[in-house]
Amino acid sequence: MSDKIAKSWVWVFMGSKALHPSAVFESQSDTESWIVENKLTGTLTKYPVNVTVYDCVIANGYWKPSQPWHGTPKHIGNFFSAYMEHYHFFDGSDGPPPPDHDDSAD
Repeated sequence: MSDKIAKSWVWVFMGSKALHPSAVFESQSDTESWIVENKLTGTLTKYPVNVTVYDCVIANGYWKPSQPWHGTPKHIGNFFSAYMEHYHFFDGSDGPPPPDHDDSAD
């Protein structure tokens, strides 16, 4: 499966203090509209469908296992890569937090 590249993608939003995603959309623009409308703070990430993040970054040459624990169930189950397209939102705006952003309110 490591040679399989995603044919479709979804956009997943994680609130800044969330343990689980709060939304999954097929369209980036629909997701961003929802984030702006609700003035949300968190991360929007593009995820492959039917391909794991672990396999996707290996197949695309972004990363390769180099340690004995790479590829273990614990490693694969917790794997994330900054190579996945993602955006940070603060109070509904994309980019760095505004100077007056109150992180404790998120």
